[in-house]
Amino acid sequence: MCNNQTTLCSALLKDLQNTTIVLELRVLGVLGKLLTGPWMGGDLSNPSPALLEQTKSAPTHNMFAERIMGLTDHHFKRAPNATTGFIDGKVKSAKNNTMSWLASKTSTQQKSIIYFSITRARQKRNLWKKRAENIAKIQDHRVRNKLQKFDKSARMKIERNLKDIYEKGATVRCL
Repeated sequence: MCNNQTTLCSALLKDLQNTTIVLELRVLGVLGKLLTGPWMGGDLSNPSPALLEQTKSAPTHNMFAERIMGLTDHHFKRAPNATTGFIDGKVKSAKNNTMSWLASKTSTQQKSIIYFSITRARQKRNLWKKRAENIAKIQDHRVRNKLQKFDKSARMKIERNLKDIYEKGATVRCL
């Protein structure tokens, strides 16, 4: 056990009260973590040719994801009542240049593509609606079961209390 009166402990306590030394110790701790992390001596510090080939198509930055998030946020703020599917479609259309692709088609091709898209979207919306209704039914069923259990336990508690009172010899008078 360390005693405050020993010279070593008092010197350490004095050093730890100095904010400059504490800050230097923190910096050294962070540097130690950086220099001994998995990136300094693992598979990633000396990648094999197979790993390089496998990760060649991965982006080296996240700018595309940031742009998508920014565009989605912009559309949500611009139209707060819009559905997620609508905003998702607008973002995908903007990033994939769908409208310029559609404009490059003939008018008959455009009509057939648009009609196909409308019918497919209707089918998807109906499917999502049915899924949401099924989830709501399941959640409602679970809530009802939980409330029934709660009511049953409350009734059982009251019955036990009344039974205990009756066994102790209490009588009920009618007024």
